[in-house]
Amino acid sequence: MTKEEFIKEIASYVNKYREQFGIKVASPIIAQACKESAFGTSELAINAKNILGIKLKTNWQKRTPGAIGGYNKDTKEEYKIGQITNINATFAKFNSWEDCVLNYFYFITTVNNYKEVIGCTDPESYCHIIKKGGYATGSNYDNSLIEDYIKKYNLTQYDKKDIVIIKPEDTVSGYSNSPLVSYFNPAKYNGGERLHKIDTITIHCIVGQWTAKQGCDYFANIDRKASCNYVVGKDGDIGLSVEEKYCSYCSNSSEGKNANDQRAITIETASDKTDPYAITDKALNALILLCADICKRNGIPALKFSYDKNERVNHLNGVNMTCHRDFAKKACPGDYIYNREEYIASEVNKMLNNNLLEIKPITQPIQNTEDINKFNYIKYADDYADLKKAFGYDKQKLWNHYQTYGRKEGRKVYFDFECKNGYLVQVKIKDLNIRESHTVNSKSKGFIKPGIYTIVEENNGFGKLKSGIGWISLKYTERVWWIFGN
Repeated sequence: MTKEEFIKEIASYVNKYREQFGIKVASPIIAQACKESAFGTSELAINAKNILGIKLKTNWQKRTPGAIGGYNKDTKEEYKIGQITNINATFAKFNSWEDCVLNYFYFITTVNNYKEVIGCTDPESYCHIIKKGGYATGSNYDNSLIEDYIKKYNLTQYDKKDIVIIKPEDTVSGYSNSPLVSYFNPAKYNGGERLHKIDTITIHCIVGQWTAKQGCDYFANIDRKASCNYVVGKDGDIGLSVEEKYCSYCSNSSEGKNANDQRAITIETASDKTDPYAITDKALNALILLCADICKRNGIPALKFSYDKNERVNHLNGVNMTCHRDFAKKACPGDYIYNREEYIASEVNKMLNNNLLEIKPITQPIQNTEDINKFNYIKYADDYADLKKAFGYDKQKLWNHYQTYGRKEGRKVYFDFECKNGYLVQVKIKDLNIRESHTVNSKSKGFIKPGIYTIVEENNGFGKLKSGIGWISLKYTERVWWIFGN
């Protein structure tokens, strides 16, 4: 591996994870990897996959939770300027260089000595901060990073370069693509510009528990006419394969103005490989949100599914959800999805009817509705004693844990709906009083039915309804969250 190849590989790992930890520059970390590992050739880099000189401390489970053990070796320290001391130290051992980079971020943002690196936008200042914090004892460590690596190898080019996401055009020829997309890789084949306006949604099963990236990459390389508009991954990530302005080759019906793929947005969803081709709860949640977004952007007032094939194929009685099995001898979308199509339509329509959908474009690889500002970190800590013990109620640290480990471990987390200027509650009881103000003795203005409502203000245990009609007691409501995990 050449130095240039090493730099590019490490840059990809750094840029993959840094934003979720609040790290704004990549070049100092790449420089550290180059210096600490001699461009990946050091004993530690080869035998312990440790390219950043991370030592294994007594509380290593908290600071470097991805380490798989320790690696002892001799090393040199400069505790006093000009005086070199030989010691034997225990370094962290990792499964891969990527794991090492990920755990570096965990370490650097957990230890108080380095807290100033969070949000730092100047590479040189970053180097001085970690030197001052004691990352290395070498008296010239920070200046060496700057002069011998960052400047010499032009590493600042990676501070602005987004090597994770390729963003599609947002709006072309009157069509737009979903802002929920976190990955875009155009399919090798599509049917060209649509001949019919978008008025239908067709959900498919991809027959494999893939990520959105895997699905998009598959359609980008397959050597036959097969594609879809969107891929929903097993973890709820959403990828774009064919832009909405184009017809996909997904349902064996693409020829002619009224063909299904000319009028439908096609969605391939990660599923099991065997009947009934089940999908994960995360994928189902994401599928509902994506369908609601598609409807809102394309002026589709409601979704309707029917178990009558004739109604589906001919769009009778307002039916606008179709199946692959309608046009070919296929089991797709599998009975798991098929038996939930009415439920999907119902959940989408709730969002549309109650004006609950206020989606903001994703600018970095986060998971659909997963947003630190909507993250119920208190419940995350209370639900898991080990996290509460390690991090207390530190929102940022709990968020970092979920992003890097909690999701993989299937830990359940709660996120508020993306609802403009408020949050959602579900009224559980019948005839809940709507009060004129936020006191129990204030005048009743009527009653509210069970359902989901938006609260825009709280006071004295009461919530003000978005409609402005009045206040309701929050004692008889439950907060509505998107739930991910097992």
